[in-house]
Amino acid sequence: VNDYGDYEYVGNITIGSPGQSFIVVLDTGSANLWVPSTNCEYVLNFLLQYNSSVPNFSTFSRSCNQKHKFVTSMSSTFVRTNRRWRIQYGSGDARGQFGKDIVRFGGDDENQLIVPRTTFGLATHISADFKEDPTDGILGLGFTSLAEGGVEPPLVNAINQGLLDQPIFTVWMAHRGEQEGVYGGVFTYGALDTKNCGPVIAYEPLTSATYFQFRMKSIGAGTFKSKASYEVISDTGTSFIGGPKSVTDRLAKAVGAKYLRDEESYEIPCKAKPVPIDIYIGANKYSIKPVNYIVNYQLHFNPSQAGDNTCLFAVFPMDGGAFGPAWILGDPFIRQYCNIHDMKAERMGFAIERIEKEDHARPAQSFSHHHDNKAYIPYDKLFDAREVEYATKIEIGTPPQEFTVALSTRFGVLAIPHPYCLGWCEGKKRFYFINSLTYSAGSYPWSMSVAGENVSGIVGNDTVTLGKVSLRRLKTLTSCQTMQIGGTGEKRLHVPSATIQGVGMDRFRSGVNSEAVSDIGIWIRGPECSVSELAQIAGAEVAFAGG
Repeated sequence: VNDYGDYEYVGNITIGSPGQSFIVVLDTGSANLWVPSTNCEYVLNFLLQYNSSVPNFSTFSRSCNQKHKFVTSMSSTFVRTNRRWRIQYGSGDARGQFGKDIVRFGGDDENQLIVPRTTFGLATHISADFKEDPTDGILGLGFTSLAEGGVEPPLVNAINQGLLDQPIFTVWMAHRGEQEGVYGGVFTYGALDTKNCGPVIAYEPLTSATYFQFRMKSIGAGTFKSKASYEVISDTGTSFIGGPKSVTDRLAKAVGAKYLRDEESYEIPCKAKPVPIDIYIGANKYSIKPVNYIVNYQLHFNPSQAGDNTCLFAVFPMDGGAFGPAWILGDPFIRQYCNIHDMKAERMGFAIERIEKEDHARPAQSFSHHHDNKAYIPYDKLFDAREVEYATKIEIGTPPQEFTVALSTRFGVLAIPHPYCLGWCEGKKRFYFINSLTYSAGSYPWSMSVAGENVSGIVGNDTVTLGKVSLRRLKTLTSCQTMQIGGTGEKRLHVPSATIQGVGMDRFRSGVNSEAVSDIGIWIRGPECSVSELAQIAGAEVAFAGG
């Protein structure tokens, strides 16, 4: 793994036969592999068909110009598919088509993990946020439930094929300061990294096997210690540590950092010697030393002023979900402690870095670099928890695509993310209408206001299956709906021609709330129904989700 100023860590992979080389972000905060395709410069933006306010994405397509691109005709093992994908990150997005081929973790001169029959994305568009980044694409290392399109992530594929000695991987990241393009860490697949990491301090069970998400009891610095516990994720793809502003402000004050409103970040003198940041997980306290949370940002954004003694406090304010992660433990935490990802046991382990006397640093390829510290942040809040009380399962389309949805009497529509949805849709399932035999497109757009923000998209029609509702309750549910519902069996209710509103056009600001317990933002309302009546209708098949 190469380090760029303690700001981004990148690795090498090859795809195809013979192998084509790519530089990728090794990202535990996502679960898809994608690289640019040779068509990347020429794709027109789909959203322009529906919303003239969307910026001209033809400028975005030029983001592919300096990237390595996968040439399908040069690989004898490539298999084309007709499935499309789109991924929205905290900053930037990418989209294209899926394909299958051999993927090799590591460069040609390294000990490679070879994974046949791996599904990966061929990007036909990457947004301008990635243009100056030294990487070609992203290798997501998360769980299948996090993967766009429900595809099997490359590492999960390797585990399922029995290619690893153990279903684990270890991440060690080194502190390299202002050096760029130097050897900066190791991702060890299938084993503990005993060379760079000491004994495991403790394991913490995951609370959600989507991200590597677990519970943090508290966080503090100096005399400050938070009183609340939080859901957190470990994320190699996030440069800094993110959390609620009310707490990050207190941390900044404790270490002597100052908030820059225009930059939405904290500034600290480069030569400051503040107290450590203390993170409490399980029965243990994990302290992050200042050397790992003070970063020279001028090196990345304004090299001419890199010596002015102004650095960044590598913590940023963010809005997390009411039921999802409130904190992201990014690279500063991982530089301090090796992270062991046990995918079978669904747990995280932490180990102290083993300090070696030898200098690991060695030259690597040189690239220009810019990376937004907000990239890969999951913004998954749409509703305040007080407005979402029940969640259940529905299916849409033929063959059916399953979603977890919130039931709300506040809105009168069924709205799901379009494949090209932006903003809060990150981490949510999308409705791939192209895969449904019964889908018919509507002829008009729609929009509505949610929490003061405009949401808009296009209208379509398809079959909807609502949970496991018994036939005797069919009449009650029908009376609560604004649309005609017809039953086709004892166990499920089908809506053969339901109107589906695809959320797809507007970006949400980070302050807008979303409901993390749901795969998607959905509102189902009949004017005569209360939440309690909906609960009685769906019975045990509706799960309490907050409030």
